[in-house]
Amino acid sequence: MATSLAHAAVRLGLFVSLCSVILVYYFLSYERNEAIERLNIHTNPYSTLPGHLTRKDARVKPLKAAGDSEFYRYTYRNIHINLTEKGKVLSAPRWALRKHQMPLKYLESLNASNVHQFVFVMACTADHFNESMDALWTVQEHFPTHQVMYYDWGLDAWQVEMLKPLCGVTHIVFDISAYPATKVQSGRSKYQSAKIFCIMDALISNPGVFWIDASIRFINSSVFTVLYEEVIRNEGFAFFSHADHSSFAATHRPNVQVSTNRLDAPEAAHTKEQSNAVLMYKTRKVFDNILWWWFLCSLNADCMSPILNLGCKFKGEDNRRTYAQCHRFDQSATNILAQNLYHHNDSYYNFEKQIKFHGGFDVQRDSSGLYTPKTCTY
Repeated sequence: MATSLAHAAVRLGLFVSLCSVILVYYFLSYERNEAIERLNIHTNPYSTLPGHLTRKDARVKPLKAAGDSEFYRYTYRNIHINLTEKGKVLSAPRWALRKHQMPLKYLESLNASNVHQFVFVMACTADHFNESMDALWTVQEHFPTHQVMYYDWGLDAWQVEMLKPLCGVTHIVFDISAYPATKVQSGRSKYQSAKIFCIMDALISNPGVFWIDASIRFINSSVFTVLYEEVIRNEGFAFFSHADHSSFAATHRPNVQVSTNRLDAPEAAHTKEQSNAVLMYKTRKVFDNILWWWFLCSLNADCMSPILNLGCKFKGEDNRRTYAQCHRFDQSATNILAQNLYHHNDSYYNFEKQIKFHGGFDVQRDSSGLYTPKTCTY
């Protein structure tokens, strides 16, 4: 009797083990098959637009990578030739999608009641800390009700201690070394590419973000009233200053992976927008057409930084129609995306005339030492 019970127990144990193996296999297979099915039917779980993974495209890597990354092809409507254009495939590690809580919840409507609900976002290394203190003071002075999320890209200990008591400032340690593109980037390319990671982090809990470089100095916030009306009208995106060259001249043409943008078209010879100050909201229009693809591009070094040369070699006075052997990283990417979204009409999204030319802010690339940010005791 005891022997029979023992044999029965062994058989039961083997049966349970076999069932466990089958369940684990089924679970893993289901997860893999679900990923494959989602990729093959061209759905994009992080955007309502048709930018999708193209697993049926023979140029894409083998399917074995699907468990670690998702792949998307940038698409946009080119009204000049009445076609939907497609760029190359961009990959997104799944850990990065989880970290940034994708899919992000949209701001369903941008209006007069929520257009002021943005936070200032800036990020600094130790060598730009003094500049950032001047920028912070001007934010506190002219936007006293707004919070600042200050992302730490490698501050010294004494600098962190200076940040802690500042009014309305949240210090956030942010390690960018895990992002794949940083493995091959260096210097300014690494940090300019990482802007969007901080922006996306801030958008998790805020409707909008006003990104500012450490060089921004606000002078008069009253002129921004006009800006709020404009960003409501265009559904949530604003540049504030022009560069003295075109997108065509300062974008690496052969290797840019964001899109098949017609950089040789007449519209591309228009002046380029600077990305030192950008106001953006997570509306469906702006997130799906600019922020999402900016994020994906920054995850791929050959998209964001196909070359590491910032120094442009303009031919005489031609700074618009001849490629100047340079690339401006996030500035190049965001210009392409905004141009495609707003059909190469930057009057829809660049408000330099309304803001900068009317004394809203200035750019100073060093510290004057004249400003001391306000401290608070909580």
